[in-house]
Amino acid sequence: MSYAGVMTGPDVSTGTVDYSNGAVSVTFSSNVDNKAVVVATYSWDFPLKFKYSVPAGLAASAHLAIDVQDTLAELAGQFMKMERDNLGIKMIVDNAPAESTLNFTATPSTYYDRQSVYADIELKLNEAESIIQDANGRGGVSWVLAGQNAANIFRNSKGLQPAPIVAPIGAHIIG
Repeated sequence: MSYAGVMTGPDVSTGTVDYSNGAVSVTFSSNVDNKAVVVATYSWDFPLKFKYSVPAGLAASAHLAIDVQDTLAELAGQFMKMERDNLGIKMIVDNAPAESTLNFTATPSTYYDRQSVYADIELKLNEAESIIQDANGRGGVSWVLAGQNAANIFRNSKGLQPAPIVAPIGAHIIG
């Protein structure tokens, strides 16, 4: 097994993450504002293991019509996909330059309804496409990596063709 981690923030002098139970310990060099943002990032690399007993598998098959081996294989595949997706997301975050012109505020307006405010996100996509074309001489926006709140905005934007709703583990396509 291998572990790697970093803890950063205003006046953070030491910070640790206990990988066995997820406990976090932070020591500040001086008092910080109660709205200060402290970021803990860590990753781990260990083999994926599943254990089950033959009698339990037979009982699950007989009483619940569950094929334990197929179910475990499906879960293992979902976990591996999640790890792969998280690695891809981390690579994008670590290497993509920040572009302030693409910042989008979803703050509700007193004058416009939410759908009108969120319609501005299409302008941000057009701006991103222009930046990509200027930098590379070709290309455009074919997908967007977004957190849950931004994905909800995209999901409710005019023109999005929604993908079928599923309950995946990790990153997934919304439309």
